[in-house]
Amino acid sequence: MTSSSNKNSPKCLQTLTVGDKAYIYYSLSAASETLGDIKSLPCCIRVLLENLLWQEEKFKTATEDMQTLCTFYAMKKRAPRLTFRPTRLFMTGEDAVSALTDIATLRDELNKQAPENEKIELPCPLDIIIDKTDKNFPLAQERIDFLRWGEKALPPIRIVPPEKGTSSPINLDYLCDIIHLEKTPDNSSPLIVSSTALGSNQSLSMLGALGCLSWKSNVFDIETALLKGNFSSVTPNVIGVKITGKVKKTVSTTDIGITLINKLAQEKVRGKFIEFFGPSVDQLTVPDRAIIANLVSKTKALGSFFPIDAAVLSHLTMIGKPAEHIELVETYAKEQGLWRDSWPHDAQQVPTFSSTIDLSLGNLRPGVSGLEGPTSFTNLLDVPEAFSKKVPSSSSSAPLDTLRHGDIVWAEISACSTVHPKELVAAGLLARKAQAMGFTLKPWVRGTLSLGAPHIHAFLDSLKLFDDLKALGFSIEKKELSDKAKATLSEKKALLVSLQSGPDDDNPVATLEGLALTAAPLLVVAFGLIGSLLHDSAITEIGKSPQGAPVFLKDIWPTETEIRDALKKASSLEILYQEQRKSLFTPPAAWEPLAIENQHLFPWRENSAIITPSPLVTTPEKGANKLKDFKEAQLLALLGDNVAAASICPQGTITPDSPAGLHLLSLAVPRERLGSFDFYTGNSEIMQRGAFMGSAVINTLVTDSETGKTVHSPSGKVLPFFEAAALYHEKKTPLVIAAGKNFGHGPKQEWAAKILRLLGIRAILAESFAPDYRLSLLRVGILPLQFKQGVSMETLAFKIEDKISVIGLKEITRFPSEVMATFEQTKDISRYMLLCAVRDEKELSLLEKGGLWSAYLDKITL
Repeated sequence: MTSSSNKNSPKCLQTLTVGDKAYIYYSLSAASETLGDIKSLPCCIRVLLENLLWQEEKFKTATEDMQTLCTFYAMKKRAPRLTFRPTRLFMTGEDAVSALTDIATLRDELNKQAPENEKIELPCPLDIIIDKTDKNFPLAQERIDFLRWGEKALPPIRIVPPEKGTSSPINLDYLCDIIHLEKTPDNSSPLIVSSTALGSNQSLSMLGALGCLSWKSNVFDIETALLKGNFSSVTPNVIGVKITGKVKKTVSTTDIGITLINKLAQEKVRGKFIEFFGPSVDQLTVPDRAIIANLVSKTKALGSFFPIDAAVLSHLTMIGKPAEHIELVETYAKEQGLWRDSWPHDAQQVPTFSSTIDLSLGNLRPGVSGLEGPTSFTNLLDVPEAFSKKVPSSSSSAPLDTLRHGDIVWAEISACSTVHPKELVAAGLLARKAQAMGFTLKPWVRGTLSLGAPHIHAFLDSLKLFDDLKALGFSIEKKELSDKAKATLSEKKALLVSLQSGPDDDNPVATLEGLALTAAPLLVVAFGLIGSLLHDSAITEIGKSPQGAPVFLKDIWPTETEIRDALKKASSLEILYQEQRKSLFTPPAAWEPLAIENQHLFPWRENSAIITPSPLVTTPEKGANKLKDFKEAQLLALLGDNVAAASICPQGTITPDSPAGLHLLSLAVPRERLGSFDFYTGNSEIMQRGAFMGSAVINTLVTDSETGKTVHSPSGKVLPFFEAAALYHEKKTPLVIAAGKNFGHGPKQEWAAKILRLLGIRAILAESFAPDYRLSLLRVGILPLQFKQGVSMETLAFKIEDKISVIGLKEITRFPSEVMATFEQTKDISRYMLLCAVRDEKELSLLEKGGLWSAYLDKITL
């Protein structure tokens, strides 16, 4: 293998010998001779630079891109847009079903063109974790069969079956290799590069604890990387967090994390990397770092990054990685300048960060997060007073069984995000001491223990702490809120509270607009015993001892010695990890034998409710341009500011009388087994019937507040979006949506864009777009048009009778471009120039071909 023939290419391909094996790698030190000094680059940006060098041979990455990256950080100029080639991709089961449906349909289309083209080779490995499955759902087996077809027909896909654990511990401890080895064309010495990952789940943020550059992205980015091998991304700014001081014994790792996110929230960290440095990083183990990285994800930062050091090697040893692999990680990181201890701790010699935050561990105190906002921090001693200021005093005349302001109705220890032996043991020891005295969680507290993987369960079980937590009132089966708590929250009679040990998007209290707090597992148990935020944890009696003496938390609080002794007695984590590693990819016996092995084309089932070919994947006519002017388009929806992508997507349980429910009933799915929309991500017919069901979406074309409906013109009927769109489609009426600022922000980008295309939307007219969603619209062939300054939803005053025409789309030759829009209103005709939110030729090509799948089929650059 040789370096690129580009005469300006950095000549940096060198050999690294470790033991008796030789590897080749792209030396950053050698590259600096062409690219300039890279010593001041943050470590995570050095990984990105190495990634560009790796892409050069296959994707012809320009040397100018590498120089731009270096200049951006040296001069702090505007962030450049560069390509990124992950070494591994990750998806949840729901996202994978959706993406593989597209790819299976692509194979069908390729086969129509030429049978020899039917086999799509995926250039990037994909891991799919099915962390749960509904055993009562009658069609679950069909989803499993489809994913297993993908595993066999589309290598290199790997599936982690249900019951092996959740994505956080599996990604952190089993799937992340830190370094990536790749065969060379001549099968000589393997090529080594830093491991990088992209995934559809927030658990990817925890991989930064191991020095693996990774982040959560939308499914379109992952699907693009699956088909092409890389994708385009804006280079992120990097905020440096300098860790100093020594942490106090009373302060947990969770306390460190929630204190930090409070600081980060003041720095506008959305879309930025957080990189950790400083002398006290030495005090943080990989589990410590994983907790911190997981909590940092609450700030909307792109990802966290701890450079490789001795703590990483210790963790690799504990989880059972081979000694030769660990030696290779260490040697490579040091040779490549990616080893943390090689950096001076002197402030004048640290990398050039966009900004820096100081975090002194010695100044930290125990506390909770979320009392004054999602990322706020409140000292534990100040919690009662701080909460009392949020609510009026409760009536003393209310019945004793009435739920009051501050009552904790949900206490959850989540080992899915708290993959930390010490913190889990501390919580278990407090539970042991409490239940030994006959105490349990307060009657109104629902305790839940979410164990992320079998080895965590086995670890707690080896100390009998699992039994202690259950005896106290924590259940391994996730409970629901009590009916009384649901009613109290729904009727806003009291502000009730949940306490959990890590971020959770499915918090039942938050869903009903209660107060969701984050705290260390030890404090989750403690507050469950107290039962209310209004009671001071330091002086509140939790009960009487068998002798009748009052007992306070301080009397049963586990000591450092007790925690340390328990950790010594626990089963060896190294052995537990090794046992699970052996069976990680072994399917359960319950899975029926796969009947569709070794078929390149997926055998679609007629009238399937679960998996159907994607109607968005079609072969474009040769030379056809789908970017066409449209006349007299109809408004399907008129929306306001900050419409979230998740609000556009179908969500929740499918009811029998809904459009999706009626369609499923027609396919003979039992009424009581319809399930939720998450089960149907492989069926576009079901998904599009759930459009705009989010309660936060207000369509001002409809006078009442009913979600998921719009007004059909000219009939004036109020109909579900799907039914109204179908009527317009019969008349071949083009459709548009008008919206305010920041349209399409947040997660669920893929289906929020797909659904609009399925409904027949030609263009979105908005005051501004969320950046990711603008690109998502282009990827499905929808034109994003932006109002110019001085024009807004208010000035146009749209009505259902209005017609919209746009011309000049075929004349787009420069970027940004403008097109003319004509608004035919009842008493007036007005014309405005709209900004065509297309940045370059590549994005324009997506629109002309009709989206990323048609572009792939037409063999153009995605």
